Amino acid sequence: HASHAVCTATAVAHLPKDVPVDLASSFVMPGVGLPGTDISNPRLGDKVLVFVAGLVGLSSIAWSNFRGCEVIAVDQDQVRLELALSLGATHTLNPSQVNLDLELKRLAPGGVDVVIEATGDPENIDRAIAATKIEGKFVWQGHYGQCPVSFDFVTAHAKRVRMFFPRGDGGEAARKASLRAMGSGALKWDRTITH
Repeated sequence: HASHAVCTATAVAHLPKDVPVDLASSFVMPGVGLPGTDISNPRLGDKVLVFVAGLVGLSSIAWSNFRGCEVIAVDQDQVRLELALSLGATHTLNPSQVNLDLELKRLAPGGVDVVIEATGDPENIDRAIAATKIEGKFVWQGHYGQCPVSFDFVTAHAKRVRMFFPRGDGGEAARKASLRAMGSGALKWDRTITH
């Protein structure tokens, strides 16, 4: 996010030959989404619900798709939802056009296996937790600011929800994995670049 950067040699990574500079420069967001997907470990056939289809959510959608999951993307922006489909979402839901709770019950009657909450909006936390199945997983993928965050303890407690708290861009391993996936063409991240 700068025109120039002065850094030590330890903060430098070699650009893979098969990744164009414009694409490689956007490697951070897929690197942010990867650790949340990795530590929550969605499995083949699991239903993964991703709130919302911003860059972090889109990367979570792609990583979950690579694991063979059925991915449900939620966003109010139709363009983002189309992009989510192109990156592996199985279903898209726009809460301004459908009853989100009813649609989630239709797609996952017992709740979803994993919720990746990437809005960063504390107002969405209870709805997202409520969407999990019993013993489901909840990923605090968004950044919720400096203020304390609260949630409906009773629902999370009754469902025995397991919670995961990824941080940052996943470090060197996530950065390299993101660049490799871009270079191989598996992660079609160029679709997220508009101009």
